[in-house]
Amino acid sequence: MRQVAVETIDPRLVELLDQVERGEDVVLTRAGRPVARLVQTSPDERAASARAITAELRALHAEWAKRGMKPFTADEIRSMIDEGRR
Repeated sequence: MRQVAVETIDPRLVELLDQVERGEDVVLTRAGRPVARLVQTSPDERAASARAITAELRALHAEWAKRGMKPFTADEIRSMIDEGRR
């Protein structure tokens, strides 16, 4: 699944996401035909996504260790996350 930072998208979509966070479903249309629906994710979905990402990072670090490469530190990872939010 592709992820896109909210800050990088059209301000109108940001407003729609605010509505979704308040519990509203939003249907996006093209030429009057529905093409997508924005719905609030559940806490369980967010937790599952975080667990999947954590598992992928651990696997990547293990692979790097096998190859003798130095994995990123927690501080480096936090820095990259913060940089991605700008």
